[in-house]
Amino acid sequence: MSPHHVNLHQKQQPPAASGATGDGSERPVLVIIPGAWHHPIHYNQLAKNFRQLGFEVEVVELVTMGEPEAILGKTHHEDIKVVRDTIQPYLDAGREVALVAHSYGGFVATDAAAGHTVEDRREVGGRGGVKTVVYIVSPASGQKGIGLMASTNLVRGEHPALTEGLVDVQGGVMSLTEESWKSLYRGVDEKLAKEAFAATSRYHNSASFMSETAAGARDLRAPLTYVIAGDDNFIISPAVQHRIADSLGPRCKKHALEGSGHAPWMQPELLPRLLDIIKGAVQG
Repeated sequence: MSPHHVNLHQKQQPPAASGATGDGSERPVLVIIPGAWHHPIHYNQLAKNFRQLGFEVEVVELVTMGEPEAILGKTHHEDIKVVRDTIQPYLDAGREVALVAHSYGGFVATDAAAGHTVEDRREVGGRGGVKTVVYIVSPASGQKGIGLMASTNLVRGEHPALTEGLVDVQGGVMSLTEESWKSLYRGVDEKLAKEAFAATSRYHNSASFMSETAAGARDLRAPLTYVIAGDDNFIISPAVQHRIADSLGPRCKKHALEGSGHAPWMQPELLPRLLDIIKGAVQG
């Protein structure tokens, strides 16, 4: 089997190493934050590859998706708490963490990192902290006090939202249509794409797309990376992704993955490049 073969249901093994780099230092802990409608199982391949490289990896389970009655009233602030509860033990131990955020997860990552970066903690005599944030095809906001949808609309300009026929909004929840898998997993092997779609939640609380940020990515005291999916046609086009990346400020480096859909780690031909981008950001 190829080292980059994608298997959605492959069981995850414990970290291959404790995080030591060989020079006496420790690698940052990678914390993967899923996109809307997605669960940790969707990121098995990404997590597996980084564990094989000796990284410790956590993949959080967000609480704004699920059955409608269970998610109504929840906003992205509940998801922020999930991320902070995950990273806090590492920060308490003086460890550095890197947030790797997919799509909606990037909106959560910014607020989760605010006030907890390595620079923030060092300023008050602490150790560890969020070393970097990697946004993968994410509607991240460069400014505070604004919701995800409003922020994206500010930078979208003449480019329309690519939602027609893909997402329904009703009763306070956003649901995926039966045909949305074709755009959500564009470029992914059809069998795997259908398998991944079957594992999604289908429902995500629409309030989490409108709740206001407490921080903007431009204000984060950490280096940022934005991965642009060059062939994505799910909600935010590559042109809009470029604008979002540019809006995140001078500390953000952007990388374009040509031929990539909304889930580039599920495309074996793109996975090595994605791994290199993330590894470079984390170890930089």
